[in-house]
Amino acid sequence: MKPAVEAAVSRLEKIYDVLKLYGVEKYVSFDLSMLSKYRYYTGIIFQGYTYGSGEPLVKGGRYDRLLEHFGADMPAIGFGLVIEYLMNALERQNIEIPVKDQKLMLLYDKTSYEVALFQAKEKRADGYFVSLVAKAPEISVSEYEAMAAKHQSAFSFVTEK
Repeated sequence: MKPAVEAAVSRLEKIYDVLKLYGVEKYVSFDLSMLSKYRYYTGIIFQGYTYGSGEPLVKGGRYDRLLEHFGADMPAIGFGLVIEYLMNALERQNIEIPVKDQKLMLLYDKTSYEVALFQAKEKRADGYFVSLVAKAPEISVSEYEAMAAKHQSAFSFVTEK
């Protein structure tokens, strides 16, 4: 066996030993024939699957020189997540993700920006999705209120300094 191949297999064995420490080794397999059409990978490449899906939800790998093209000379590991496959897998497995749907439109004018920003921060900490909207002089408060209602959002007009 060539030294480079022996070194690569030895590295995979070390990775597997770490996976065993985490107790996830039964979810991992190594495919020594996996190739990528992308030439920037310089080390391990990986794919992540889940039950009921024949397509990988996650694809990625190691690249030592790719970031040079973006001004950073360093190695990296990256991955992409295919949201469509993830959503399909969740549906097939009857997994529901609870979503808090608390939306709030905070309308403010020039004099109340800082107060509105503070209120937005507090509401976001409470789990709200907050839209900060600067009031345009030509649009009435009731029109903004109607916009919020159309988007099933609570509404507040911040007027204090």
